[in-house]
Amino acid sequence: MKNVQGKLFCTELITASFFLLSFFFLPIQSAHCQPTPLNKLDSAGKKDGYWIRYYNKQWKVVDDSSEAYYYYYTYFDHGNKTQTTAKWGTKGGKLEDSTAGNQRMGKIKLLDGKYTWYDNKGRVFAAFYFDKGEPVSWKQFYPSGKLYMHFDYTIKYDGKPHSYHIYVYDKNGNLLLDKPECKYLNGKWPVE
Repeated sequence: MKNVQGKLFCTELITASFFLLSFFFLPIQSAHCQPTPLNKLDSAGKKDGYWIRYYNKQWKVVDDSSEAYYYYYTYFDHGNKTQTTAKWGTKGGKLEDSTAGNQRMGKIKLLDGKYTWYDNKGRVFAAFYFDKGEPVSWKQFYPSGKLYMHFDYTIKYDGKPHSYHIYVYDKNGNLLLDKPECKYLNGKWPVE
């Protein structure tokens, strides 16, 4: 009987300890699951952190979300945009949206997947890849179909956040530029 009571006491102690630990650690875990705040300003009134960027159906930047068809996330570091913006689309071109049923914010579609722009002659001009609103890469092509430029946001320079890699090729496919991009020592980024 004594042995059974000891086992029951031990089981109750383990169960109580589990619930007590869960009470302290679950709030910490759930705090890390909170979404990153969007569209924030730093103490100097400059954009800082993730911001929503809106594009119309032709991928032209629009500030008014009522004119937007797409949205994605871009990152600002104390007023400096960290990611470059390509020439979105072409005059008279056509966009192929490979993503059916993407998450929408009202009528606005979150960029997620592959988006291919064709010029007015039906040739691939550019391809953009997003993962749940985050840019993964974009590629721009010569009229011949050969790769001209590639921005790869998955390759980080020296482990620095929001850094990326640029590749530029000549018309024959020879690599002209193979360069990482990150924040400069003066605190600026190499983009607009």
